[in-house]
Amino acid sequence: MIKVENLEFTYPKSKKKALNGISFQIKEGEIFGCLGPNGAGKTTAQKVIIGLLKGYG
Repeated sequence: MIKVENLEFTYPKSKKKALNGISFQIKEGEIFGCLGPNGAGKTTAQKVIIGLLKGYG
C-alpha cells in the first residue's frame, strides 16, 4: 500500500507552495492515475514521493 498524507512542497526561493495538503491511498492491486492541468503539481508530487525532490517543506 502507498499512503500519502498532507503532502506539501515549496521550491527553493519560492513563496508559493507547489503542493499543499495532498492526501491519497493506493491499495495493492489498484490502478491509480493522476490527472490535472499544466502546472497543477503532478510531476512535482511524483518526484517528491519517489525521493527526487527533498527537504523544502
